[in-house]
Amino acid sequence: MNFMDNINIYLEKLKSNYGFSFPYGLINKFADVFSEITLKKNDVLIRIGEKNGFIFFVVSGILRDYYIDDDGNDVTRFFTCEGGICGGETLISNEPSAVCTEALGNCILLRCLVSDFKKIIASDSESTKAYIWLLKSSLAYKIRRENSFLIKNATERYIDFKRENPDLEKRVNQKYIASYLGITPVSLSRIRRVLKGLN
Repeated sequence: MNFMDNINIYLEKLKSNYGFSFPYGLINKFADVFSEITLKKNDVLIRIGEKNGFIFFVVSGILRDYYIDDDGNDVTRFFTCEGGICGGETLISNEPSAVCTEALGNCILLRCLVSDFKKIIASDSESTKAYIWLLKSSLAYKIRRENSFLIKNATERYIDFKRENPDLEKRVNQKYIASYLGITPVSLSRIRRVLKGLN
């Protein structure tokens, strides 16, 4: 599969998963500054404390962002699948990364320098609209995630996770899902057993 095929695969996933289509002219601009990289399972894309100068677009595979808490445990922030964007914080801040990003399986990514991405999004109104969509999507996710922890219990958070990510549970280790939900793997197993008994 060639480079342009992977760009088209990414765009199809972006549209099917999020309902957003990049303008055709913008696609050509991105194609000029994209490069393709591959990761194997457990490869680290971004390390805690490192500065990252790239934004990544996921063609295939799953990435996991996680923090390390005071007790040395990793806490999953989110998962990025096909059609998703990783490293977006670099568009806002040049600070060292507070999270580690690792591949949960073999991945194909499209990579773009943040400086090139910013030039493109500032070049015309269509590019700016795409950037605004990206920011709004990110903000909406953060609001949902915060509300979930503030007003919902673990079972409700798990139900939301399944609804929003119908295929992800089969592709991701249960301990990572548990840490994403803020519970232990044992608690997640108990919740799943209870819900299974209700169906």
